[in-house]
Amino acid sequence: MKTGLEEDWETPEGYRCAVVLHPAAGHRMGYIFIPSTDKAFREPEYQTFKMGEREFTKLKYEEYDIEVHAGITYGTESEPGNDYPVAEERTGVWLGFDCAHCDDKPDFEAWGFMFEENDDTTAFDMLKEVDGKLWGKLGAGDDRHIWTTEEVIAECESMSRQIYIMTKGKLDEQDD
Repeated sequence: MKTGLEEDWETPEGYRCAVVLHPAAGHRMGYIFIPSTDKAFREPEYQTFKMGEREFTKLKYEEYDIEVHAGITYGTESEPGNDYPVAEERTGVWLGFDCAHCDDKPDFEAWGFMFEENDDTTAFDMLKEVDGKLWGKLGAGDDRHIWTTEEVIAECESMSRQIYIMTKGKLDEQDD
């Protein structure tokens, strides 16, 4: 199976972004990298929460006031050599969002292309069938949105502009 990386670029504001088609679920995700040398970088803080008996720790990314589809849902520290969502040789944080919410539909067409001819497509075929049956039984029709690569790129570009404006505002405040 292919990796799912669809785009990897630098925005006009200088931030690295990536669009990934999730190889196990068929929805797209968008990411932006904030290097530790950037004025927008915040020292990572973590919060711990429990689900049943399991305890999880996650990066607190809520402090980044960024509007994006369904909000920021991913945040992780990145050290040189880390390779998700793409290899990055600088220290910083990756922030991201996903298009796997109740009004979002997997891109089955693009997802199907991720499987090589010799891959077993049983799981893919089953998920597509279950998705069709589930939404077919709801009776209202399937009006979920399939987020295209171009739409996720636009959201990443918007994140970049917001971070740039947030940073510029902080710099302006420091100059007073």
